[in-house]
Amino acid sequence: MPNTLDYVRLGIVVSKKIARRAVSRNYIKRVIREVFRMNCQTARSLDIVVRVNLQFGRQEFHAVEQEFLQAMGKIPQAQKLEQKRAGK
Repeated sequence: MPNTLDYVRLGIVVSKKIARRAVSRNYIKRVIREVFRMNCQTARSLDIVVRVNLQFGRQEFHAVEQEFLQAMGKIPQAQKLEQKRAGK
């Protein structure tokens, strides 16, 4: 979702259904923030919300990173589609 700022904002949602303990939820958020920080150079003026559907542990860091990058790759396509819809 575009925003009027010059930087990207990230929102992360991890429900208690996914991870019961706050420690686990906070770990998941830290991992997602770190992956975002390492790979957010290309995005500008966006609000990104990540909703976690599955709990993951320390072993799955690279799998989470790959999935996040795959989702980030879909953003330009979604923006083009949204621009087309707004133009009609």
